[in-house]
Amino acid sequence: MNELNKDVQLRRANQKDLKALKVLFEQSIRHSCKQDYSPAEIEVWCETVKHEQRWLDLIEEQYVIIAESKAVGEILGFASLREDYYVDFLYVAYQHQGRGIARFLLEHLEDKARKAGVKTLVSDFSLGAKTIMQRRQWRIIRKNFNKRQGEVLINFRMEKEL
Repeated sequence: MNELNKDVQLRRANQKDLKALKVLFEQSIRHSCKQDYSPAEIEVWCETVKHEQRWLDLIEEQYVIIAESKAVGEILGFASLREDYYVDFLYVAYQHQGRGIARFLLEHLEDKARKAGVKTLVSDFSLGAKTIMQRRQWRIIRKNFNKRQGEVLINFRMEKEL
């Protein structure tokens, strides 16, 4: 058992977690993406936290897992799998990045997808996550230019063979 497994546990998210997930989402973007995106792009991205139905649908329609501290129950990160093959959310609290939490979450989603018979996972990763994901055997399919409120947010459609 590695050190992370001793300190961190995974559990399914529920409606009660939504407020904390939204805070983690926004803080992660604001602190971790400023080297890759302009302040205006970050603002537009963070605006999506206000789309209540999107967040309610996340919990109701996707498989959402939370990595939390066993000691204090603090949410360290979360990830979601839509339709067994699409990694929709993957966010780690900025204070806990670099500890292997994203890898822990992804490995769990990969196992779940394999058990469902999925051969390939797909996601759209940010500029900063792209290189990290390439090291984990994800390959770029295309570069996306997402136009929102006059800004263009770049991310990358990527896939991983399981």
